[in-house]
Amino acid sequence: MICKYTEEEKINMMSFAEQELVISDIAFVLNRDKNKIKRFLDKSNIKIVNPHKYKTTHIINKSFWIEKNEYFWYFLGLFWADGYNDEKFGVVKITLQDRDRQVLSHLRNLIQPTKRLYEMNLNSHTQPTVTLAINSRELSELISSWGGTKNKTYEAGWPKIDIPIKYLRDFIRGFIDGDGCIYKRPNKNSISLSCTGYVTFISALHLVLKDKFEIKGGVYQIKNCSPGIVSFCTEGTKKVKKILEWLYKSSAISIPRKYQKYLTVVSNG
Repeated sequence: MICKYTEEEKINMMSFAEQELVISDIAFVLNRDKNKIKRFLDKSNIKIVNPHKYKTTHIINKSFWIEKNEYFWYFLGLFWADGYNDEKFGVVKITLQDRDRQVLSHLRNLIQPTKRLYEMNLNSHTQPTVTLAINSRELSELISSWGGTKNKTYEAGWPKIDIPIKYLRDFIRGFIDGDGCIYKRPNKNSISLSCTGYVTFISALHLVLKDKFEIKGGVYQIKNCSPGIVSFCTEGTKKVKKILEWLYKSSAISIPRKYQKYLTVVSNG
């Protein structure tokens, strides 16, 4: 049976190959059979990268997850929101919209600086994305032991690792940068902060913020979403400002777009 690809899939396959993405990763991203992808690229005379190349040419800074500074905890929070742990191949990935590539470039430079970020544009109806893929079985196994498994979207609760109090804001900022929203209603002074995720994690996050800032608001099921996927939302002025100041003021790393949003709502609230 002949496998037919759309023109967009063909373009993306060739683009990924040129970006030195291995066949297994191309197959995963496109949800296509890797053997058929290989045959297509061979037929198109596109060079395929050796899957062992990463292990021999891309040096990993293991101190990043051994020392666990504020950048690491931000990375873990961002992973908890927008990451994928391919435990079979030992690859940890975070995918964001292309407009947020700056933060992934920053993290890439800290962890595996010679690696490329992988770009993808499936079609004209979706935002282009960029992926940071860290090839490290050690990191993959660590994150898995903390609860960041392949199916974390529908399973993961709060990470099974003690987050130092001084780095708690970095972890939460990472998650909110990935799956959170900062919003100021037109013609109103109130600011809303919300985030979406699996009920176990979101409920724990809600309790952390409620205990620290005595906020109102709660966790609720989202219509037309998979069971277990919920949102947490709190709204107000002073207390929400306090949360945002705690998260973003003098922070070492954040998505510039989210940081600018924080500055805008705090200054105008």
